[in-house]
Amino acid sequence: MTESGQVPDPTGRRAAIILLAVLCAYVVLMDALLRPSGGLLLRPCGGLLGRYLISGEGGLEIPVHERVDARLDFPVPQRLDAAYIFHWDMKRLGLPVSMPPYSIHWSGLLHAPEPGMYGFTLDAQGEVRLRIDGSQIEMHQDTLTERQLAAGWHPIALDYGLAQGDARLVLSWKPPRGALEPVPSRCLAPDGAAIAASATRRVLAWVLLAAGAATALALYALGRRQETAPARYLRTLGTQRITLAVGAIVILAALLRFHDFALVPFHHETADEYQHAWEGWSLLHQGVPLAWSTFPDRYPISQTLDFRWFGDRYVVVRPYFDHPPLFSILVGLVTSLVQALTPSFGYGFASYPAPWDFLSCTLTVMRLVPIALSLIGIVLLYRLARAYGASERAALLGSLVYATLPVIVLTHRLVKAESLLALLFMGAILASRRHELSGSAGSAILAGLLCGLSIWTKATGVAVVAVILVLLLAARRYRGALLALGITGGFLLLYLIYAWTLDFGIFLKVR
Repeated sequence: MTESGQVPDPTGRRAAIILLAVLCAYVVLMDALLRPSGGLLLRPCGGLLGRYLISGEGGLEIPVHERVDARLDFPVPQRLDAAYIFHWDMKRLGLPVSMPPYSIHWSGLLHAPEPGMYGFTLDAQGEVRLRIDGSQIEMHQDTLTERQLAAGWHPIALDYGLAQGDARLVLSWKPPRGALEPVPSRCLAPDGAAIAASATRRVLAWVLLAAGAATALALYALGRRQETAPARYLRTLGTQRITLAVGAIVILAALLRFHDFALVPFHHETADEYQHAWEGWSLLHQGVPLAWSTFPDRYPISQTLDFRWFGDRYVVVRPYFDHPPLFSILVGLVTSLVQALTPSFGYGFASYPAPWDFLSCTLTVMRLVPIALSLIGIVLLYRLARAYGASERAALLGSLVYATLPVIVLTHRLVKAESLLALLFMGAILASRRHELSGSAGSAILAGLLCGLSIWTKATGVAVVAVILVLLLAARRYRGALLALGITGGFLLLYLIYAWTLDFGIFLKVR
């Protein structure tokens, strides 16, 4: 039965899912065509090509990474440092104990919309040289330097070097009839081919936009005629308005969460992100969990490793018991699969040989897991609200707020076990609610399974068990509570066996 008490229509559900899939593909494609960075699909066509290098012996510059930067707008060091952290090759460059002195060379084309006097200014920490049309422009900190430019495209190059300290670089301009602002990506291009590609993409975007609008209008017009295929299709979709609304919220949430997700929150905003990734990676690849620990003093020196990585100190222990392994295994599995597959598509990430291979985990890949879990959580939140009596509008509004509130969007990017625990918690409450109403043994078993998985996710998962038991006992579902408790006990026993196979003595000291 549906929420309204009607028999579910599988045809309508399939039609709604197909429409949402088409809408999702349409939105992703439009985003790629209109965004200078190319979105998730296309090569960037706006910005400058940056060659990221480090300074070697004798002043030799060693390449680390190349990328197209949409704007030279880096007010905080993490935005520049990320290019090195996410693409470091230890075999070629060695272990990065600290952030090395580095230099970056940007090159491409600058578009002057109209002829006139353009002012340029820099806010930078480090050495900077700017050249336009092959001639150097003398730049001073927070000082506007003017240059006469003809309308059109001009070759531009900027060299940046940082020996020590926190990187910062913001290149701004003041057009003849404009305000001072960072040079926008629409006025930058890595090469001539990108300029042509940008124009082509804009045309395709307008064509797709017109085609989408025409299709929607045609369906609406034909749908008003009785007994036509479009009319039947629209009636079918009308029975799935909630599915369509929730799906649209999920698509919006995905767009917000994937925007600049690898950089914000910044690297080392919380070291817990690497804690989970390293635990999962080492467990899958080395057979023993390894990660930095809050309790290194409880381990023998022989089972710890004290090192610095890009200036931050870590004390890694093995076997690692600070957190249960389920979420970490999920992160490690996704990271391993993505990093194994992406080289064939021309993408590359950080590379470290064993026994340092756990450092290969990068935020670009790790954060795919919590983002995906958060999107599932939006659907569960709606179902949970409806299960406890909220109206459709109230449930949709709550889901929309949960999907779009900035602090929640940013939190859902962090690689934290709570992202999986929240999902298991909502699922367990839904299962217990179903058992309260129907007495189904399957629902009690599902609640027990989710409670057991919660214990394997985070120590605070015991709170999930307590809440579910309270809900079932309050509803006088004693058999269901006993069944859920028994299954949870089985998972707890398996967790203790897992600890026993590794080192139960250290487990007792840590836990």
